[in-house]
Amino acid sequence: MGKHLIPILAFLFLCVINGDAQYSTGEAKASSHAQQAYAEILGAGGLYSFNYDQRFGKNEKGFGFRAGFSVLDGMITDDFEESFGAVLFFPVGPNFLAGGRGHYFEAGGGATPALATGGGGGIFGYGQLGYRFQPFQKRGFTFRANITGLAGEGSGLIWVGLSGGYRW
Repeated sequence: MGKHLIPILAFLFLCVINGDAQYSTGEAKASSHAQQAYAEILGAGGLYSFNYDQRFGKNEKGFGFRAGFSVLDGMITDDFEESFGAVLFFPVGPNFLAGGRGHYFEAGGGATPALATGGGGGIFGYGQLGYRFQPFQKRGFTFRANITGLAGEGSGLIWVGLSGGYRW
């Protein structure tokens, strides 16, 4: 994980720089498209992932999308014999927020392509239902709690995940 820390921090830094570039001097209000970068544990990207999320319209709620990535080293097959090296996961898909004033019900789904550096890969489908807190019309800390179902290649699982991030 240590060797992947620099690209992860660079990704989050660029997201924050992009958000700060949208403010005029002294302006504290968030952009018209609610955007956020967040880290998710037990979500659509597997054990963890780093993600970007944005609404399609100039609104705090409604339809939007997420795109992210995760890297796991030393993945092995179900028979615990064959190593794949590092496996890259890329959760992408649409989502919908309903609610208001910072508290939202979130529903989303999509695909998580997985690529192994040793060759091979696959695609997992996912669905999520949960709660999202994001500051209303301003920058700040965000929180998500959701139930995620992952399915693909003849198997599936359901788990409860959490995420935290920053909205601009």
